Amino acid sequence: MSERIINILEQHTSVLEGSLVEHAEQLEASAAQLAQLFASGGHLIVAADGGLMGVADAIAHGFLHNLGTERPSLPALSLSGNTAFAASLSEADAFVQYYSACIQATARSGDMLMFVAAEVSAPLLAGVETAREQGCATLVLSAADADPWVEAGADTVIALEAPYLARGAEGLLCYGHILCELVEQELFGF
Repeated sequence: MSERIINILEQHTSVLEGSLVEHAEQLEASAAQLAQLFASGGHLIVAADGGLMGVADAIAHGFLHNLGTERPSLPALSLSGNTAFAASLSEADAFVQYYSACIQATARSGDMLMFVAAEVSAPLLAGVETAREQGCATLVLSAADADPWVEAGADTVIALEAPYLARGAEGLLCYGHILCELVEQELFGF
């Protein structure tokens, strides 16, 4: 194995080990909140921008369907798929409204919005504020500074530190999978 591959693996492992030790209790509490949300008929809506839209999709799909185990689908939706709407807002220099508009159209009081972020962005911060106005719980999984999310009023912020965006994206995807597996254990016993 090359030295570069070993270095990448060590970075990945270091990011996950350090952040999981720091955030294990928050992940478990968030998973319990999600399990209660699903049990009471609520929905999870996942938002991310830029390069993490695929991570948001993967997290939402993990809740919808587990490839390894048969279980009922859990109601989760990613907001990253509306490219025509995003392009139209970008052309109008109004992309900051993207998540707020999508949340207003899809979320209802009692749902949870999960924001997956590598950096603090105005559209996602506006989404946090809109989610709170809609009566939704908010969970931020971030590879960026936690303070702006807390200042925006996010209920829970789990921020990991990563030396590179790629390591942060890997860590955030892992957090999403951990949440899903903890929810499955709570709801279905596995």
